[in-house]
Amino acid sequence: MLARIIAPGNYRRGTGVIGAAGQALKSLGARACLVGGHRALAAAAPALREAMASAGVEPVGQVWYGGECCPENIAMVAAAIKEKGADFLVGVGGGKALDTAKGAAWQAGVPLVTVPTIAATCAAFTSIAIIYDREGHFLAISHEAANPSLVLVDSQIIAAAPWRYLAAGMGDTLAKYIELRATSTAVSPHLALEGALGLARLCYDSILAAGENYISA
Repeated sequence: MLARIIAPGNYRRGTGVIGAAGQALKSLGARACLVGGHRALAAAAPALREAMASAGVEPVGQVWYGGECCPENIAMVAAAIKEKGADFLVGVGGGKALDTAKGAAWQAGVPLVTVPTIAATCAAFTSIAIIYDREGHFLAISHEAANPSLVLVDSQIIAAAPWRYLAAGMGDTLAKYIELRATSTAVSPHLALEGALGLARLCYDSILAAGENYISA
């Protein structure tokens, strides 16, 4: 059985990785629009702008994502991309900000860069968006979301975030194994699925064994 695997085109992780990403950003276009949460943009935008300047990429706008991943905010960001004439979008922040960016990039038809600033979700890597209404009530899991062309995980920014986000990420990762184990029974076994289950179980066991050592109140 053939398995379809969707993953970002380029994934980079490490201390200061954003600063070294100028040429990777340049490969996506000459004009970039940044979108994200206020605190996330404050943490990552300076390094992103320096990286862009080093490669001759022009930042043509910086947009707040609206505070909720809802259809209205996705449409708002997509309109901003088109209005500013951006060649690609850089989404910065946590899950809802990055899901909004994925939906907006898909609507605008431009490549997407994701820059997570917390370790709470897997939103920077996936090609789906969790959609809510303006009040935060769940609506749908949307596949009308851009698959990231580039993911930049700057471990220095991640490590500087409040510890509760790391704890949230551990909880999210623990749940992934439970979810995958339950849903995998609906399909025939194949190599990709077995690999995913094995990796999910490894993460699950590692967090239960040592996770408490990395968080504190």
